[in-house]
Amino acid sequence: MGATDDDPSYAFPAWTLLYVVVMALSLAASFTAALALHKYSKLVSSCICYAMLHFFTWKSIYSLFRITVLAVLMEQFNHKSSTWFILDRDHDIGGFRLVGHENADHLGDVGPPPFYVKMALFIGDISLLSGSFWMFVLVAELLRLVKTTVDRGVHAERKIARAYMVLNLILMLAYFAVRIALTQPPPSPTK
Repeated sequence: MGATDDDPSYAFPAWTLLYVVVMALSLAASFTAALALHKYSKLVSSCICYAMLHFFTWKSIYSLFRITVLAVLMEQFNHKSSTWFILDRDHDIGGFRLVGHENADHLGDVGPPPFYVKMALFIGDISLLSGSFWMFVLVAELLRLVKTTVDRGVHAERKIARAYMVLNLILMLAYFAVRIALTQPPPSPTK
């Protein structure tokens, strides 16, 4: 099913390469925005600035780790052999292999992805979840700003920003706990 040295039916994964280019542009833009906001947030104490800073920081982390995973996938294609990844057109970006599929029978003798790939995916997922949370905070704060022009003051802004950080940490820890609980292998039946 997968491409091997004697089966050159599937060349270098063009869609994966395109995905890497797009993610690299996203990384550059997000990192640049995060740096600019980091400098600006020292001048202005605003939940909106903090939310934007954290959103772009987490977006940068997500992009970096997604690029890492994609680079590993492309390296597998270049070597035309893999013990954990099916090298064919259907698995160009790796969706079925990496995130799972209800019907795992099509995987054959392919083993699980290496630990470093799983960790890169996990960190990327956590970053995406955190970035989504900060986007929600950003929308809520912008709506609040539209409704009123009253400033909460420096101390209140910092207190609310800290509360958002704690809520985000709780959300990420809950995701981590659920992910660990759901990925534990079922206990083997004893006879």
